[in-house]
Amino acid sequence: MDSHKPWLRAEIAQWLRDGLIDDQQAAQLYARYPLAPQQAPRAWGKLIFAAIGAVVFGLGVILLFAYNWEAMHRYTKLSAVAGGFATSHLLAWWWRQDPRLAEVFHLLGTMLFGGALWLIAQIYHVDVNYPEGFMLWSAAAVAMAWVLPSTAHGILACLLICGWTAMQVFAFERPHLPGTAALLLGLLPLAWQQRSTLLLRAVLVLLPVSLLFNSWIFDSDIVLLHAVFIAAIYLWAERLAPVLQWRESVPALHQTGLLLWWACLLLLSIQDVSWAFSVGHRSGDALLGLAPAQLISASMLLVIVVFAGLCVGRSSLRPRSGPQWLELACLALPLLVLCASYSVYPMPVAVQFSANIALLAYALLFVYRGSEYLMKGSLSAGGVLLTLLLLLRFNDLFHSLLARASLFLLLGTLLILAGLRFSRQQERQKLGVSHAR
Repeated sequence: MDSHKPWLRAEIAQWLRDGLIDDQQAAQLYARYPLAPQQAPRAWGKLIFAAIGAVVFGLGVILLFAYNWEAMHRYTKLSAVAGGFATSHLLAWWWRQDPRLAEVFHLLGTMLFGGALWLIAQIYHVDVNYPEGFMLWSAAAVAMAWVLPSTAHGILACLLICGWTAMQVFAFERPHLPGTAALLLGLLPLAWQQRSTLLLRAVLVLLPVSLLFNSWIFDSDIVLLHAVFIAAIYLWAERLAPVLQWRESVPALHQTGLLLWWACLLLLSIQDVSWAFSVGHRSGDALLGLAPAQLISASMLLVIVVFAGLCVGRSSLRPRSGPQWLELACLALPLLVLCASYSVYPMPVAVQFSANIALLAYALLFVYRGSEYLMKGSLSAGGVLLTLLLLLRFNDLFHSLLARASLFLLLGTLLILAGLRFSRQQERQKLGVSHAR
């Protein structure tokens, strides 16, 4: 139960914001479910030194054989490669009583497997496309991640798959969707099965990277649109997470999606970018067609429509407060303007205006939430976003030094007031009157 108390206290704060409970009920719930005292740290020393020792030992073996590599017989080389691989997994089995230490040796074995692929190719002069080695290596990492199961192998597989895609795209200048499919179909279900938020974050970060690599090859003008769609999918999926019985995934979806969404809006708030985005395609079928880029766009747009329909259709998933409706509007309205400008009629001014308004609303909303409900992360994010927005608009909107000075004085005053509000709420919490409105 103690491991779920931070999540429960976060839910209580959300209930308070939604109006489901009042201040007195929230205080009673906080008192009933206090945070447990910090537990003694785990014995990470043994794990860290064992991992470093295993890696150093492996490097020593590699260097030892590299010294006499040319003079060695091929069978000796194969024995060395196979011996290192087998020894790592045998050590993992020997230390099976310590799952973390066993995982270290399994991970070392998987790393040696990747090296074995290139060594065997060198010994027997195998003439193949070298990114295929990354394919086999990543397949082994995915298999180990499912069999053990292992979050570390899942993260390693994410990195290898992304490297595999990057090699195919940039070295050979050809699209490569199997890597993106492997992340989506092979590792995302694994994260859900293991309830691993760490693996989920890795997949959420590297999935758009892999997909945008391919988008760049298909059509460079569509990269930003696909980034917008991915961010929107993450934010709509966040609202559906409670239905999947995995509430722990909400922070990962929210943070990753929001950072990507804000990055896209910041780019679109720039006049040159919004103009290039709007006039990139003037045909009405820019989003719909048989070209690979259009099929990807249509698929992501369909996912967004389905997710949005499910969220709006279920009463339990609808926003219940003004700030929640505002956050939903900051997602839905710019998305509609972007799609219309890209596929129907170029509207660069509307794109830039909607992006700036959404960013300003996000910044003020997060500053309010942070100061009102003692959410340091929200307060910091809102302050940083507001500062970035005003810095971008520094030269665009104000040419007078007096206007610029007034703008920064206003920003400074707002942030100081938010900080004072946060401190006052903190003092009230210490006195047992937390979350007072």
